Amino acid sequence: MDRRVLIIVMVLIVSVFVLILAVGFTGDNGKVEIPAWLQDFGFKFDKGTGEGSSQGGFKEKLSSPLSVDDLGPTSSFCRKQFIENGLNLSSGQTRCEFVINKSESWLASTREISLHLGEGSSVKVELIQPDQLTVRKQLTPQQPDASIDIFKEGGVLTIECEGSGQGPNCQLEFK
Repeated sequence: MDRRVLIIVMVLIVSVFVLILAVGFTGDNGKVEIPAWLQDFGFKFDKGTGEGSSQGGFKEKLSSPLSVDDLGPTSSFCRKQFIENGLNLSSGQTRCEFVINKSESWLASTREISLHLGEGSSVKVELIQPDQLTVRKQLTPQQPDASIDIFKEGGVLTIECEGSGQGPNCQLEFK
């Protein structure tokens, strides 16, 4: 009987604490206002909306950008395709594979690679990760940007420049 009372009291205390936090985070205008000490920790919201921000939130604390140095080309041909901050693949089904090794970071659970199609008609990007879903992205002049999260275990990134072989080379920038 004493155990049940203790559990009920603990649940009430936690509920009151959560209620106090919720009321305390609400400003005079009825919108969520996060205290500075939580913002310093990385808990950020878009101002005035109360919705989680995609910039500077918890995800960003647990994610780090993938460096070009983390991409290990599987062939000497692909190694030669590197340009400053990207790749230059010739049009006409040119394909390169890159091994992404396991992350050494103990804090970051994912790494993110952001890609931008600078020139070319279309680039197909595929990321195969062990025991995870395969990610496929198509970059075109109409949709030139893509971001891919890579889990700690790494994987194989395949980038293919599609086209007839007559068009311009595909220039893919890593952001």
